[in-house]
Amino acid sequence: MSYVLQSTKWSSVPVDPDIQSLIASFYELADNKAPDAGPLLAREVFAPTGKLVASTGTFNGTEEISKSRANAWGKVIARRHQVLQVFTNDREGHDLMIIGVVKMTLWNGESLEMQFASRFVVDGSSVESNDPRLSLVQVFADSSPLVAALKEA
Repeated sequence: MSYVLQSTKWSSVPVDPDIQSLIASFYELADNKAPDAGPLLAREVFAPTGKLVASTGTFNGTEEISKSRANAWGKVIARRHQVLQVFTNDREGHDLMIIGVVKMTLWNGESLEMQFASRFVVDGSSVESNDPRLSLVQVFADSSPLVAALKEA
């Protein structure tokens, strides 16, 4: 099992194991410094018309999502997401709210731990073709601790 989901408390509505893997892949790629992390995120996690909304901007479709990680590692040298709880908003387990924590290490050695929430919506047609992909990810996080730490750095 992925480190992302090791301590996750799941909703009483079952979430398909393929969708659980998709959640893990999203955060594993967010934690990955490799230059192909963005393109992999776009191809392997999102539907072609998917949308990613985060503090860094809104990214629509494969091309934009591929580039969404371009500036993710400026002053961050390590990042590790952990999903604490997943809530479902529908009977199918395709509209999810996620609560988690991210631990980061900055280039100056300072460490931060921040909470986040995310909404994940699974693309219905991808489920029908047995290859689930996300149509929407909205990330909600208070980035002020990171901003403050970067000002001090």
